[in-house]
Amino acid sequence: MLINLLPTTLCNFRCAYCYIGKDALGDPRTLDLKKLPKILDTFSPIDHIDCYGGEVTLLPDDYMLDLLSICSTYVSKPITVISNGYKTPWWLKLPSVWPTFSWDYMCREKWREVYMNMKNFDRPFSLLMVATASLMKRDVGEIIHALNALPNLQSVEIKPYSPNQFNKFKITNKEFEEFIKKFIGAGLSATFVNEDSIVRLLDGEVREKILDDGFFIFPDGKIGSFEQDENDFEKFVRYEDKEYLSRAYKARNAKVKANPYCSKCEYLYGCISENFREVKNLDDSCDGFIDLIKWYEENHYDRA
Repeated sequence: MLINLLPTTLCNFRCAYCYIGKDALGDPRTLDLKKLPKILDTFSPIDHIDCYGGEVTLLPDDYMLDLLSICSTYVSKPITVISNGYKTPWWLKLPSVWPTFSWDYMCREKWREVYMNMKNFDRPFSLLMVATASLMKRDVGEIIHALNALPNLQSVEIKPYSPNQFNKFKITNKEFEEFIKKFIGAGLSATFVNEDSIVRLLDGEVREKILDDGFFIFPDGKIGSFEQDENDFEKFVRYEDKEYLSRAYKARNAKVKANPYCSKCEYLYGCISENFREVKNLDDSCDGFIDLIKWYEENHYDRA
């Protein structure tokens, strides 16, 4: 199980596509670490912990050291700490941390400063990009050239944008798929996670992450998940009782099995969806990006 730990929603950036509201982005409250072990006990066993916000590098070093120490008793793998990269505190280089920077080329504030911080970062790290309309208009060759100049960059993942409670830009699944196609085979030196996920899928790996992952721990100590409202916009849902996990599992499974497209899909439980957004037709591919998978299988996948 993957746990998303949000000790704060405070952030020094105001990205147009952020799924956290402006009020929360200015909220300095943090998770009470005395409550954290009991919360993590609820989820145990845990395979991996992703820690982000908000922006966790704004938190005091002592706080983050205590948080990392607690988390390390629950997982054997390093804790993935996701940051906007404007600050690179020394604890990001601890062995118990896997640093991951969120950077969208020239499409986010302070992009130059963040790029130089990544270029000077003297240990391996990963990078996340969000496929906003602004990013997808950029020249992929120029983006890859910039990425290949980062000496310690190990992997790149491009996340699809999802409309949420605070912004509702219209970006189609097909637009995202076409953007990913441009990256494949374009000379990226680091591992391209999007392509790697497709290869693992076609190799027969069953990825049940969609059904049993994606649970959150919020700064107020509440637990919950990221789901869709009646208009198909993403929102946080908080659970108040101990039965939250069982109900969430059942709800996700029922949603998949009831969908006429997902239930019959040859890539069921292996697709590259993160949320199983309701599929009403395949005119715009789907949230599992089935057209991208089929394109890759036909043009790049070597079954040998």
